Amino acid sequence: MNRRERKTGRQGNQKGAALIAVVIIIIILAFMGVMFLSLVNTASLTSVNDLQSTRALYVAEGGLEYGIKQLKNNPLYIGDADISLGSGTFTTTVVNSLTTVNPNPIAIGNLTINVTSTTGFSIPGTIKIDREYIYCTGKTAASFTNCTRGYRGTTAATHSVGSNVYQYSNITSTGTFGSAQRVVSANVDSSGITYFGSASNPADNGTLGASPVAVTPPASMLTGDLVVLIANSRTAGITPAMSATGGQTWTSEAAVTTNGSLRLFWCRYNGTWTANPSVSFSTAVNTTVVMRVFRPTIGTNTWALDVTQTTGTFAAPGAPRDVTITGITTVANGALALFVWSTQDDNTWGLQTAGWTNAGTAQYRNLASSDSSQSAAYRIMATPGVTGNVTNRQLTLGGDSGNTIKLAFEQVEARVILDWREIYR
Repeated sequence: MNRRERKTGRQGNQKGAALIAVVIIIIILAFMGVMFLSLVNTASLTSVNDLQSTRALYVAEGGLEYGIKQLKNNPLYIGDADISLGSGTFTTTVVNSLTTVNPNPIAIGNLTINVTSTTGFSIPGTIKIDREYIYCTGKTAASFTNCTRGYRGTTAATHSVGSNVYQYSNITSTGTFGSAQRVVSANVDSSGITYFGSASNPADNGTLGASPVAVTPPASMLTGDLVVLIANSRTAGITPAMSATGGQTWTSEAAVTTNGSLRLFWCRYNGTWTANPSVSFSTAVNTTVVMRVFRPTIGTNTWALDVTQTTGTFAAPGAPRDVTITGITTVANGALALFVWSTQDDNTWGLQTAGWTNAGTAQYRNLASSDSSQSAAYRIMATPGVTGNVTNRQLTLGGDSGNTIKLAFEQVEARVILDWREIYR
């Protein structure tokens, strides 16, 4: 083979190797392109799924609000299917667990509740017979065991054979948006909020001029209770403030400081007091703090303002010494309306408006340094609407100006996000 032939052979080999390399590079680039497009499509699909999942959750929560309202207005409500909400739909279902006392009546001291069947009841949990709540940690096929009687501030009572035993209604809402579904649920009991108890420092007709002022909470409080602290002083122009939280997270409402000083604080009890809560005053002359506790229907519920606080003042009333607070309009079913009066004298008070009840004693008087007094009344609104005006009368030492507070609370049913899933159509 001459030199030219050898050179031509080498060039051919080089061209063949280069061609193979080019083909390999093209294959790699094509593979990378396919992978890139796949990743883009996957990321796009994931983004769409996440967006649809979020929207499905919003639809499910909207359906839950709808179902809760329907159930409160109609105890026989069992749910709705495929209700449109925006571009999605929701379906609600309601499960009411019901049985009866059987075969023997329930005595006050019984810690085992014999019933026809416990099927469908979620235990540990709370059951209700007549007006008594009972917390049970165990169950058999025909009994609830290890029960705490008189739960949630109710009174243990006897219950006859055949009495209904039920658990809170469980409502579930399934929201659908595109290919995604989300499911949320809540427990609902229409029996409503109840007043639990009060505590104060000083006691009514006591004497105290100190700062801070601590209050020992009522015994046997439960997780979820609404705690309202109302602080007042004879001294005008000061703003009471929380000085010891007791391990709770407090909301401080605006103070009114014209005819003496008055301020309200509130929280949801988390189940443990790390210390007695206290309120500080910039002038420790005449200082009072009263705690009022209300119980939700279910301990996992939270609290919110149904009607925001409004403060006011009133001039010294003429005979018969009536002080009227203009009513408010509540929004939620079962809202708790709470009105407060305070003066710079040790007045006794008497409610004049039917349907309202004192939260604690009729008044809490402080005899330190020329005296002060506060009084509070509440009403549970079965349905939303106007509370009407409320009149409280200065029965003794009347004719004193003062301050007022009015607001309303609602309990917010605990929501449980159960799951989410994609539906490939």
